Amino acid sequence: MQDKGLIRKLIMAVLLFSLFGCSAAIQEKVVYPVPPETARFEWVGTYASVADFRGKFSQFMIGEGGVSGGFFAGVMGVGGDADDRLLVCDLAGQKLRVLDLANQTIENFTSYAFRNPIDVDVDRQGQVYVSDAAAKEVLVFSPEGSLVRTIGSEDVFKKASFLTVNDDLGRLYVSDPLANDIKVFSLEGELLFKFGQRGVEGGAFHVPQGLEFDSSGQLFVADSLNARIQVLSADGEFIRQFGERGTFNHQLEAPKDLAFDSEGHLYVTDSRKPSFRVFDPEAGQLLLMIGGSVTSDHKLGFTVPTGIYVDSQDRVYIGDLMLGRVTVWQYLSEAYKQRVKEAAKQQ
Repeated sequence: MQDKGLIRKLIMAVLLFSLFGCSAAIQEKVVYPVPPETARFEWVGTYASVADFRGKFSQFMIGEGGVSGGFFAGVMGVGGDADDRLLVCDLAGQKLRVLDLANQTIENFTSYAFRNPIDVDVDRQGQVYVSDAAAKEVLVFSPEGSLVRTIGSEDVFKKASFLTVNDDLGRLYVSDPLANDIKVFSLEGELLFKFGQRGVEGGAFHVPQGLEFDSSGQLFVADSLNARIQVLSADGEFIRQFGERGTFNHQLEAPKDLAFDSEGHLYVTDSRKPSFRVFDPEAGQLLLMIGGSVTSDHKLGFTVPTGIYVDSQDRVYIGDLMLGRVTVWQYLSEAYKQRVKEAAKQQ
Protein backbone atom coordinates (compact mmCIF):
# COMPACT_ATOMS: atom_id res chain seq x y z
CA MET A 1 0.00 0.00 0.00
CA GLN A 2 1.36 3.39 -1.01
CA ASP A 3 1.39 6.05 1.69
CA LYS A 4 1.52 9.19 -0.45
CA GLY A 5 -1.74 10.75 -1.50
CA LEU A 6 -4.05 8.68 0.73
CA ILE A 7 -5.96 11.74 1.87
CA ARG A 8 -6.25 12.92 -1.74
CA LYS A 9 -7.60 9.53 -2.79
CA LEU A 10 -10.13 9.59 0.02
CA ILE A 11 -11.32 13.03 -1.01
CA MET A 12 -11.64 11.86 -4.62
CA ALA A 13 -13.90 9.07 -3.35
CA VAL A 14 -16.53 11.57 -2.15
CA LEU A 15 -19.87 11.15 -3.93
CA LEU A 16 -22.37 13.99 -3.48
CA PHE A 17 -26.02 12.98 -3.16
CA SER A 18 -29.09 15.12 -3.89
CA LEU A 19 -30.07 18.10 -1.78
CA PHE A 20 -33.57 17.56 -0.33
CA GLY A 21 -34.93 21.05 0.34
CA CYS A 22 -33.21 24.16 1.64
CA SER A 23 -32.94 22.96 5.24
CA ALA A 24 -31.42 19.54 4.55
CA ALA A 25 -27.73 18.78 4.74
CA ILE A 26 -25.63 17.64 1.82
CA GLN A 27 -25.03 13.94 2.33
CA GLU A 28 -21.66 12.58 1.34
CA LYS A 29 -20.52 9.03 0.83
CA VAL A 30 -16.84 8.19 1.19
CA VAL A 31 -15.51 4.67 0.89
CA TYR A 32 -12.03 3.20 1.15
CA PRO A 33 -10.31 1.72 -0.75
CA VAL A 34 -11.60 3.74 -3.65
CA PRO A 35 -13.18 2.12 -6.75
CA PRO A 36 -12.43 -0.04 -8.63
CA GLU A 37 -11.05 -1.77 -5.51
CA THR A 38 -13.56 -3.39 -3.18
CA ALA A 39 -14.68 -0.98 -0.47
CA ARG A 40 -13.80 -2.11 3.05
CA PHE A 41 -14.78 0.99 5.03
CA GLU A 42 -17.34 3.76 4.71
CA TRP A 43 -16.93 7.12 6.42
CA VAL A 44 -19.81 7.91 8.78
CA GLY A 45 -18.76 11.34 10.00
CA THR A 46 -16.28 13.47 11.90
CA TYR A 47 -17.59 15.17 15.03
CA ALA A 48 -16.06 18.03 16.99
CA SER A 49 -19.38 19.52 18.11
CA VAL A 50 -23.11 19.15 17.56
CA ALA A 51 -22.75 21.51 14.60
CA ASP A 52 -21.24 18.61 12.67
CA PHE A 53 -24.59 16.81 12.71
CA ARG A 54 -26.07 19.67 10.68
CA GLY A 55 -23.88 19.30 7.61
CA LYS A 56 -22.22 21.90 5.47
CA PHE A 57 -25.38 23.44 4.03
CA SER A 58 -27.01 24.15 7.39
CA GLN A 59 -23.75 25.50 8.77
CA PHE A 60 -23.55 27.87 5.81
CA MET A 61 -27.12 29.06 6.38
CA ILE A 62 -26.89 29.65 10.15
CA GLY A 63 -23.15 30.16 10.56
CA GLU A 64 -20.66 28.08 12.55
CA GLY A 65 -21.58 29.95 15.73
CA GLY A 66 -25.31 29.45 15.23
CA VAL A 67 -25.43 26.02 16.84
CA SER A 68 -25.07 25.65 20.58
CA GLY A 69 -24.52 22.46 22.53
CA GLY A 70 -21.88 19.85 23.20
CA PHE A 71 -18.36 19.84 21.85
CA PHE A 72 -14.98 18.20 22.41
CA ALA A 73 -11.86 20.05 23.49
CA GLY A 74 -9.21 17.33 23.24
CA VAL A 75 -10.10 13.65 22.89
CA MET A 76 -8.11 10.85 24.50
CA GLY A 77 -9.71 7.44 25.17
CA VAL A 78 -13.03 6.26 23.72
CA GLY A 79 -15.33 3.38 24.64
CA GLY A 80 -18.94 2.34 24.38
CA ASP A 81 -21.93 1.09 26.33
CA ALA A 82 -24.48 -1.60 25.54
CA ASP A 83 -26.60 0.89 23.58
CA ASP A 84 -23.62 1.70 21.32
CA ARG A 85 -23.39 5.24 22.61
CA LEU A 86 -19.81 6.42 22.54
CA LEU A 87 -18.16 7.52 25.79
CA VAL A 88 -15.40 10.04 25.17
CA CYS A 89 -12.63 11.08 27.56
CA ASP A 90 -12.32 14.77 26.78
CA LEU A 91 -8.87 15.30 28.29
CA ALA A 92 -8.62 19.02 27.58
CA GLY A 93 -12.22 19.63 28.66
CA GLN A 94 -11.79 17.46 31.79
CA LYS A 95 -15.10 15.75 31.07
CA LEU A 96 -16.52 12.37 30.14
CA ARG A 97 -18.88 13.03 27.27
CA VAL A 98 -21.40 10.92 25.37
CA LEU A 99 -21.50 11.00 21.58
CA ASP A 100 -24.92 9.68 20.57
CA LEU A 101 -25.11 9.30 16.79
CA ALA A 102 -28.71 8.11 16.82
CA ASN A 103 -29.97 11.18 18.66
CA GLN A 104 -27.29 13.52 17.26
CA THR A 105 -26.15 14.81 20.63
CA ILE A 106 -22.95 15.39 22.57
CA GLU A 107 -23.60 15.59 26.30
CA ASN A 108 -21.79 15.16 29.60
CA PHE A 109 -22.08 11.67 31.10
CA THR A 110 -21.64 12.91 34.65
CA SER A 111 -21.08 16.11 36.58
CA TYR A 112 -18.02 14.63 38.29
CA ALA A 113 -15.00 16.94 38.16
CA PHE A 114 -12.23 14.96 36.45
CA ARG A 115 -8.64 16.15 36.44
CA ASN A 116 -7.12 14.22 33.51
CA PRO A 117 -9.51 11.56 32.16
CA ILE A 118 -7.53 9.18 29.95
CA ASP A 119 -9.57 6.11 29.05
CA VAL A 120 -12.97 4.50 29.56
CA ASP A 121 -14.53 1.04 29.47
CA VAL A 122 -17.86 -0.49 30.49
CA ASP A 123 -18.57 -3.84 32.17
CA ARG A 124 -21.53 -6.14 31.53
CA GLN A 125 -23.56 -4.49 34.29
CA GLY A 126 -23.16 -1.14 32.59
CA GLN A 127 -20.75 0.27 35.16
CA VAL A 128 -18.36 2.79 33.62
CA TYR A 129 -14.63 2.77 34.49
CA VAL A 130 -12.61 5.94 33.87
CA SER A 131 -8.88 6.32 34.51
CA ASP A 132 -7.72 9.72 35.75
CA ALA A 133 -3.97 10.24 35.33
CA ALA A 134 -3.69 13.25 37.64
CA ALA A 135 -5.81 11.71 40.38
CA LYS A 136 -3.89 8.40 40.04
CA GLU A 137 -7.04 6.34 40.30
CA VAL A 138 -9.87 4.74 38.36
CA LEU A 139 -13.38 6.09 38.95
CA VAL A 140 -16.32 3.69 38.68
CA PHE A 141 -19.76 5.09 37.84
CA SER A 142 -23.26 3.67 37.66
CA PRO A 143 -24.92 3.61 34.21
CA GLU A 144 -26.70 6.82 35.28
CA GLY A 145 -23.44 8.63 36.05
CA SER A 146 -23.27 8.42 39.85
CA LEU A 147 -19.87 7.70 41.39
CA VAL A 148 -19.89 4.19 42.88
CA ARG A 149 -16.28 3.74 44.04
CA THR A 150 -12.67 4.54 43.27
CA ILE A 151 -9.89 2.06 42.49
CA GLY A 152 -6.23 2.69 43.27
CA SER A 153 -4.47 5.66 44.83
CA GLU A 154 -1.19 7.54 44.79
CA ASP A 155 0.34 4.58 46.61
CA VAL A 156 -0.71 2.23 43.80
CA PHE A 157 -0.36 4.23 40.58
CA LYS A 158 2.34 6.48 39.29
CA LYS A 159 -0.03 7.28 36.44
CA ALA A 160 -3.32 5.54 35.64
CA SER A 161 -3.57 5.38 31.88
CA PHE A 162 -5.42 3.06 29.48
CA LEU A 163 -7.65 0.30 30.81
CA THR A 164 -9.79 -2.66 29.82
CA VAL A 165 -12.37 -4.75 31.67
CA ASN A 166 -12.29 -8.56 31.42
CA ASP A 167 -15.77 -9.58 32.52
CA ASP A 168 -15.07 -13.31 32.15
CA LEU A 169 -12.30 -13.12 34.74
CA GLY A 170 -13.86 -10.31 36.78
CA ARG A 171 -10.74 -8.22 36.38
CA LEU A 172 -9.75 -4.66 35.49
CA TYR A 173 -6.41 -4.13 33.73
CA VAL A 174 -4.78 -0.68 33.86
CA SER A 175 -1.53 0.40 32.20
CA ASP A 176 0.87 2.55 34.22
CA PRO A 177 3.32 4.17 31.77
CA LEU A 178 5.50 5.71 34.46
CA ALA A 179 5.90 2.43 36.36
CA ASN A 180 6.14 0.51 33.05
CA ASP A 181 3.74 -2.15 34.24
CA ILE A 182 0.16 -3.39 34.03
CA LYS A 183 -1.86 -3.44 37.24
CA VAL A 184 -4.69 -5.93 37.65
CA PHE A 185 -7.65 -5.41 40.00
CA SER A 186 -10.84 -7.21 40.84
CA LEU A 187 -13.88 -5.30 39.65
CA GLU A 188 -14.52 -4.44 43.28
CA GLY A 189 -11.16 -2.65 43.42
CA GLU A 190 -8.76 -5.10 45.08
CA LEU A 191 -5.24 -5.06 43.62
CA LEU A 192 -4.67 -8.67 42.57
CA PHE A 193 -1.22 -8.49 40.97
CA LYS A 194 0.88 -6.53 38.53
CA PHE A 195 3.37 -7.48 35.84
CA GLY A 196 6.07 -5.83 33.77
CA GLN A 197 9.04 -3.54 34.27
CA ARG A 198 11.05 -1.25 32.03
CA GLY A 199 12.99 -3.10 29.37
CA VAL A 200 13.07 -4.36 25.80
CA GLU A 201 12.76 -8.09 26.40
CA GLY A 202 9.42 -9.84 26.02
CA GLY A 203 7.11 -9.03 28.90
CA ALA A 204 8.92 -5.78 29.72
CA PHE A 205 7.59 -2.39 28.64
CA HIS A 206 8.61 1.16 27.89
CA VAL A 207 5.54 3.36 28.45
CA PRO A 208 2.70 0.84 27.96
CA GLN A 209 -0.54 2.38 26.74
CA GLY A 210 -3.62 0.77 25.17
CA LEU A 211 -4.87 -2.66 26.31
CA GLU A 212 -7.34 -5.02 24.66
CA PHE A 213 -8.29 -8.69 24.87
CA ASP A 214 -8.97 -10.76 21.77
CA SER A 215 -11.73 -13.37 21.57
CA SER A 216 -9.43 -16.12 22.87
CA GLY A 217 -8.46 -14.20 26.01
CA GLN A 218 -5.03 -12.99 24.94
CA LEU A 219 -4.06 -9.53 26.14
CA PHE A 220 -2.65 -7.15 23.51
CA VAL A 221 -0.58 -4.23 24.81
CA ALA A 222 0.53 -1.11 22.91
CA ASP A 223 4.14 -0.98 24.13
CA SER A 224 4.50 2.61 23.03
CA LEU A 225 8.15 3.63 23.25
CA ASN A 226 9.33 0.14 22.35
CA ALA A 227 7.34 0.64 19.12
CA ARG A 228 5.69 -2.76 19.23
CA ILE A 229 2.57 -4.70 20.14
CA GLN A 230 3.00 -7.36 22.80
CA VAL A 231 0.68 -10.34 23.30
CA LEU A 232 0.44 -11.85 26.79
CA SER A 233 -1.74 -14.22 28.73
CA ALA A 234 -4.33 -12.83 31.13
CA ASP A 235 -1.83 -13.52 33.92
CA GLY A 236 0.91 -11.49 32.21
CA GLU A 237 2.94 -14.31 30.66
CA PHE A 238 4.68 -13.25 27.44
CA ILE A 239 3.45 -15.04 24.28
CA ARG A 240 4.74 -13.08 21.29
CA GLN A 241 5.24 -9.62 19.85
CA PHE A 242 5.27 -7.83 16.53
CA GLY A 243 6.19 -4.43 15.19
CA GLU A 244 9.37 -2.52 14.58
CA ARG A 245 10.31 1.13 14.76
CA GLY A 246 10.16 3.07 11.51
CA THR A 247 8.23 5.46 9.30
CA PHE A 248 6.93 2.98 6.71
CA ASN A 249 3.24 2.11 6.82
CA HIS A 250 3.74 -1.33 8.37
CA GLN A 251 6.11 0.01 11.03
CA LEU A 252 5.30 1.58 14.39
CA GLU A 253 6.59 4.66 16.17
CA ALA A 254 4.42 5.18 19.26
CA PRO A 255 1.38 2.84 19.27
CA LYS A 256 -1.33 4.36 21.43
CA ASP A 257 -4.50 2.28 21.55
CA LEU A 258 -5.97 -0.99 20.28
CA ALA A 259 -9.33 -2.50 19.33
CA PHE A 260 -10.77 -5.59 17.62
CA ASP A 261 -13.67 -5.88 15.18
CA SER A 262 -16.16 -8.76 14.92
CA GLU A 263 -13.89 -10.63 12.51
CA GLY A 264 -10.84 -10.45 14.76
CA HIS A 265 -8.86 -7.76 12.94
CA LEU A 266 -6.64 -5.62 15.17
CA TYR A 267 -6.94 -1.82 14.92
CA VAL A 268 -4.02 0.33 16.05
CA THR A 269 -3.61 4.07 16.53
CA ASP A 270 -0.14 5.56 16.71
CA SER A 271 0.29 9.05 18.16
CA ARG A 272 3.12 9.76 15.72
CA LYS A 273 1.28 8.59 12.60
CA PRO A 274 -1.78 10.52 11.36
CA SER A 275 -3.81 7.42 10.51
CA PHE A 276 -5.29 4.25 11.92
CA ARG A 277 -4.20 0.84 10.73
CA VAL A 278 -5.66 -2.64 10.57
CA PHE A 279 -3.43 -5.67 11.22
CA ASP A 280 -3.66 -9.43 11.12
CA PRO A 281 -3.08 -10.02 14.86
CA GLU A 282 -1.53 -13.46 14.38
CA ALA A 283 0.97 -12.59 11.67
CA GLY A 284 1.40 -8.94 12.63
CA GLN A 285 0.83 -8.06 8.97
CA LEU A 286 -0.57 -4.70 7.90
CA LEU A 287 -3.85 -5.18 6.04
CA LEU A 288 -5.02 -1.60 5.48
CA MET A 289 -4.36 1.97 6.54
CA ILE A 290 -6.70 4.97 6.53
CA GLY A 291 -5.11 8.38 6.84
CA GLY A 292 -2.02 9.99 5.34
CA SER A 293 1.67 10.57 5.75
CA VAL A 294 1.19 14.13 7.04
CA THR A 295 -1.11 15.64 9.64
CA SER A 296 -4.29 17.22 8.34
CA ASP A 297 -7.36 18.94 9.76
CA HIS A 298 -9.43 17.67 6.82
CA LYS A 299 -12.39 15.63 8.04
CA LEU A 300 -10.72 12.46 6.73
CA GLY A 301 -7.34 13.30 8.26
CA PHE A 302 -5.71 13.10 11.68
CA THR A 303 -3.13 14.99 13.71
CA VAL A 304 -2.61 13.04 16.96
CA PRO A 305 -4.87 9.96 16.90
CA THR A 306 -5.44 8.60 20.40
CA GLY A 307 -8.19 6.22 21.52
CA ILE A 308 -9.85 3.73 19.19
CA TYR A 309 -12.98 1.65 19.76
CA VAL A 310 -15.09 -0.73 17.64
CA ASP A 311 -18.72 -1.15 18.66
CA SER A 312 -21.07 -4.12 18.20
CA GLN A 313 -22.08 -2.84 14.76
CA ASP A 314 -18.43 -2.71 13.59
CA ARG A 315 -18.36 1.06 13.63
CA VAL A 316 -14.85 2.33 14.31
CA TYR A 317 -14.35 5.45 16.45
CA ILE A 318 -11.00 7.28 16.51
CA GLY A 319 -10.22 10.14 18.87
CA ASP A 320 -7.91 13.01 17.91
CA LEU A 321 -6.29 14.91 20.75
CA MET A 322 -5.15 18.05 18.93
CA LEU A 323 -8.21 18.46 16.70
CA GLY A 324 -10.63 17.72 19.54
CA ARG A 325 -12.89 15.43 17.57
CA VAL A 326 -13.99 11.86 16.89
CA THR A 327 -13.92 10.32 13.42
CA VAL A 328 -16.28 7.41 12.71
CA TRP A 329 -15.87 4.77 10.00
CA GLN A 330 -18.07 1.76 9.31
CA TYR A 331 -16.21 -1.48 8.68
CA LEU A 332 -18.13 -3.26 5.92
CA SER A 333 -17.96 -6.64 7.61
CA GLU A 334 -19.97 -9.62 6.46
CA ALA A 335 -22.21 -9.23 9.51
CA TYR A 336 -22.82 -5.58 8.67
CA LYS A 337 -23.63 -6.31 5.03
CA GLN A 338 -26.05 -9.03 6.11
CA ARG A 339 -27.82 -6.59 8.42
CA VAL A 340 -28.15 -4.12 5.55
CA LYS A 341 -29.66 -6.80 3.31
CA GLU A 342 -32.17 -7.84 5.96
CA ALA A 343 -33.17 -4.22 6.60
CA ALA A 344 -33.69 -3.67 2.87
CA LYS A 345 -36.02 -6.71 2.67
CA GLN A 346 -38.19 -5.32 5.45
CA GLN A 347 -38.72 -1.99 3.72
